[in-house]
Amino acid sequence: MEQTMTQVRFPGMRTVVVEAVEHLADAEYQQQVWVRKEHPHEQMPYTTDDAVHALYDDTSVFEEPEHAVGNVLRNKEEAEALQPLKRALDTVFDELGTDLDDAEYATAPQWAVVVATARSALAVLRASEP
Repeated sequence: MEQTMTQVRFPGMRTVVVEAVEHLADAEYQQQVWVRKEHPHEQMPYTTDDAVHALYDDTSVFEEPEHAVGNVLRNKEEAEALQPLKRALDTVFDELGTDLDDAEYATAPQWAVVVATARSALAVLRASEP
């Protein structure tokens, strides 16, 4: 197992990645906010678009995971742990398209794989926290 780094170059971007994975791993939040439209706060709810932009666009952890190590991710294990989540999301978007609303994604049978892989990735991200 690779030594865990204690610092990343862009801790704010790391926070964005962890938050995205947390929301993708939280089926209860998805059912409450995305499906039943029960917003627990006055602020805007976290959406699938937010997660996609965080992981694909804003931080590029999905597109270039090896470059994210040391910058946004702490180690190679984190980069590897995110890859099943990327594959699960890519599969959902390939099969269902990219223009559904959050409730449609959260209730699709394929979404269970996204939640499961996000939970696994989140466990790795949390395990490397100092």
